[in-house]
Amino acid sequence: MAAAPFREPTHRLFYLMVTFAGILLTCLAAWLGIARETPKFSKRVLTPLSVLTDENFVAGTVVGPQGALANATVRWQTHDAAVLTDRNGRFRLPRVTAANLIAASAPGHYVSTCLASGTNPTLFLEPLPTHDDITYSWIDPSPHSFSRHRCSLCHERIYSEWLLSAHARSGSNPRVLSLIEGTADDGVSQPGPSLRRDHPHGVAVCNSCHAPTLETNDPHWNELAARAPSPLNGVHCDFCHKTQSVDLSNIGLTHGRYAMRLLRPNGERQLVFGPHDDANRGDSAATPLYRSSHYCASCHEGTVFGVQAYTTFSEWEASPAAGRGEQCQTCHMPAAADVTNMARGHGGVTRASGSLSDHSLRGPASRRYADSLAVSLATSRRDGFLHVSVFFDASLVGHCVPTGFIDKHLLLIVDAFDMSGHSVSQAAGPRIPDFVSKSAAGRAGEFFGRVLTDSQGDRPAAFWAAVVEHTDTRIRPDTPRTVTLSFDASAKRLRIQVLHRRFWEKTRTVKQWADDTQTLIDCMCGADEPPTHLLKPRTGGHSPIP
Repeated sequence: MAAAPFREPTHRLFYLMVTFAGILLTCLAAWLGIARETPKFSKRVLTPLSVLTDENFVAGTVVGPQGALANATVRWQTHDAAVLTDRNGRFRLPRVTAANLIAASAPGHYVSTCLASGTNPTLFLEPLPTHDDITYSWIDPSPHSFSRHRCSLCHERIYSEWLLSAHARSGSNPRVLSLIEGTADDGVSQPGPSLRRDHPHGVAVCNSCHAPTLETNDPHWNELAARAPSPLNGVHCDFCHKTQSVDLSNIGLTHGRYAMRLLRPNGERQLVFGPHDDANRGDSAATPLYRSSHYCASCHEGTVFGVQAYTTFSEWEASPAAGRGEQCQTCHMPAAADVTNMARGHGGVTRASGSLSDHSLRGPASRRYADSLAVSLATSRRDGFLHVSVFFDASLVGHCVPTGFIDKHLLLIVDAFDMSGHSVSQAAGPRIPDFVSKSAAGRAGEFFGRVLTDSQGDRPAAFWAAVVEHTDTRIRPDTPRTVTLSFDASAKRLRIQVLHRRFWEKTRTVKQWADDTQTLIDCMCGADEPPTHLLKPRTGGHSPIP
């Protein structure tokens, strides 16, 4: 009798399936448990979970006075890899070759560091002061200061860069003081615009940006010119690095320091805010504000006496640069490629090239324009005339050109000459108006600036005396400009000038100031040469030659 074929009982198959499902569920539960304990990584960390084994980690805890600190940032000092602590303050930091110092930071706390020795290191973050001490004495950064905290002691390069910047001179610039006080360098009264004479209560508005650490109880609160020369007269190191946040809710109407939340310590321990969340000198605190244009807003956007006198921040907000994620600091405090340690020999740490910022704020206007503004020339002959086109492209700039103080302007002047060097008359195109420049009035060219008119119809007017904006011809970052002029066909040579002026010629003349015109372009070229760049940005960018 033939044996029946073997068949697995149905109940045995069922048990095998249940066992297999149980194994799968156990593995899944274990994986989820590990995942819950793994802290969330910052955007800069791309560590696959497959390599997150114990030997690749340092695990520890970040705590404060109240216990565990969640969402604290933990990284190896000077390295990009970073993690956030979980709700229990725990972190698991991927190991990095040759790194042995762990840094932790959290909003409202000093930065802390510790050696990655032993197991389960604990970093304790001390809270920042809760109140701003208005009796705090500002630190003079100069080498002649008696303070042991003087900035130049350890940061010689930063100090020397800052010393040449407009920030260092903001409260002592003789031109600024003359516009405010209406006096010459020697204190003798001058004709021309004077804020104190026209609007004496407006001086405090200027002080909030130009002398932000001048307190209201200072005897020279309304007399900047009477103050003894001091680095503390301007926008100095200690003020900038005591700024914890900026209130943007009323920007343009709340000016300078009054929109900035300062946090000055009370006692021996100092407090220095900055962009690096792994810097620890015992007094360091980190905030992303220092890499944001918001930091600059309250001094670079201002409506005064009903006039939008300063519009740089709002120009940036509307610019393609803002859309690209570029901040004011991107251009004005770029990475200093040749600096890797800001306090070498004084406890500073060495960082990767390009991670530390230049503090010169890009120096003179001629340098800033050479870095960013593109100017080119093209000519053609038709209908018996020489046609000249000058192209301006500010697409690399995060604001209008020029910007800042409302009197700033550019002049384009084009002169044509025949074979004998005699001037050739202009046939068509714009000319320099006499209210812009008496010395260049009627010459072929264009001006780029804002012109205000006062109640008597005079222009250009000081912003505190203006009632209406006559015109705004500045170059916008999203709109290249072309200036087209025509000359008699006998023109064989061209002279192209682009000049930068910080003040109107009318103001400079009446106040008898020296001519401080900066020449950006002054070149002679053939009238029939192919299109050519007159000013090409060193940082690259678009060519405005069509």
